[in-house]
Amino acid sequence: MRKILVIIILGIAVSPIFAQSQSGMQQERELIVGTWLSETGSKWKLEFLSDGTCIQYSDTRILETDTYKLSNDSPQCGEEVLADGHASYLSLIDRATQDEMCYEIYGLTEEYLNIRPLNSGNFILFVKLPFPLSEIKALDRPLQAEENVTEEIKHL
Repeated sequence: MRKILVIIILGIAVSPIFAQSQSGMQQERELIVGTWLSETGSKWKLEFLSDGTCIQYSDTRILETDTYKLSNDSPQCGEEVLADGHASYLSLIDRATQDEMCYEIYGLTEEYLNIRPLNSGNFILFVKLPFPLSEIKALDRPLQAEENVTEEIKHL
């Protein structure tokens, strides 16, 4: 009887934490959808679609098409990672080669995505573009459009 009571109390204590981490993951899944421009000065872009597809670009040239997954569990890319309900991770699996890259998400808002590759101390900051990449491709001068967005971003 005492064991049952302990299990019930633990269940009640843990369920809000689990629900909070699940609602946080759902929010991240919604926030990540869109086109992100790297702040590193490169022309690297990530376009996350709601169907789990991530298309990586250099300028407007497709580098690779990935399947992406957001999660807060361990392991990631075969490595044990912190899985406390607060940490979250991005996994990109190249559809052509099945190579997997994993990143820890350090921040995700409506405007910014800050990730760090596992096994690296380097952070990568992305800024969300206010329009889909397909609109950039439709412009006569996509580089000029990108430069204008980059200039606007520098002033933030």
